[in-house]
Amino acid sequence: MTSGWSITQGSTTVFLPTAPRVIADANPVKIDELGVEGAGSVLVSRFNQARKLKLQGSIYVSGSSNSTLESTYLSPLRVMARQIVTITDPDSQFNGNWVMGEPDFQREAEGASVRYTYTLEFLQANTAIVLGSGPTNSDDNLEGNYTTWTFKWTKNIGTITSNASKSLYAPYVSNNGSVIFQTATGNNGVVFITSSGTATYDGNKHDSAYNVYPGIKTESIFGSYYVCFGKNATAYKHTFYVFKNLAALFNRDVTSDDSQLNTNNGVAMIAVSSNGKYICIISNDSSGYWNYVSLYEGSL
Repeated sequence: MTSGWSITQGSTTVFLPTAPRVIADANPVKIDELGVEGAGSVLVSRFNQARKLKLQGSIYVSGSSNSTLESTYLSPLRVMARQIVTITDPDSQFNGNWVMGEPDFQREAEGASVRYTYTLEFLQANTAIVLGSGPTNSDDNLEGNYTTWTFKWTKNIGTITSNASKSLYAPYVSNNGSVIFQTATGNNGVVFITSSGTATYDGNKHDSAYNVYPGIKTESIFGSYYVCFGKNATAYKHTFYVFKNLAALFNRDVTSDDSQLNTNNGVAMIAVSSNGKYICIISNDSSGYWNYVSLYEGSL
């Protein structure tokens, strides 16, 4: 159920389930009043101030729990506060980029039914500059609110480097899902893989392993997310775990859940991005070389 109203920031879009009941659109101007002796008052119209848009309405979806409303609507809208967002409405009257203010939600519950009333405020001007951006769900340096991670791709680095006996070291994954790591055994080099899986190998230029990222990042920037790997019920080191605020949040058996992933001898290394959205693992091939790199992407 959607109303035709949507608010987008980065890769996140919130579709309002019902249309706003109040839409206030104001475009104030800056006017100064000057007192001129013998001539009375003089009005000086300086410039248009930022256009202001206020939406008031309700968030209610029949049969949806409070936790569902929170994760689908409230939490993403809070993250968008102080950011440049894109509004789309059924009449295209307010389509465009706006700076979103802090949303206000009021919970109303009756029995098993939960409904929220909201007030959303936006500003629009010729130019908007956002300083000290808060967390988003994509390319930010702060931590997002991710709860599950799904397989995105895996690469055989032996194929990329044309050397099946190379092993991988020191993986690093960025907030946009790009991965970089060191190769060793033979001529050392660096492999860079974009979030879409395009790989580039820079070989024969580096003398020793571990000289790109000496430490493997296993926690997010503020330490909310922590990743590690270990054994499952039947195989050693085939499961990776995600903890949030020291509580177990998520685990995945890469052998049973990801049949396309080669984990003959288990997971060898793991790293997480600063915002907690991306997890990179390195696993062994059938010969024992750390040759496979795989990416997992978090979602709300």
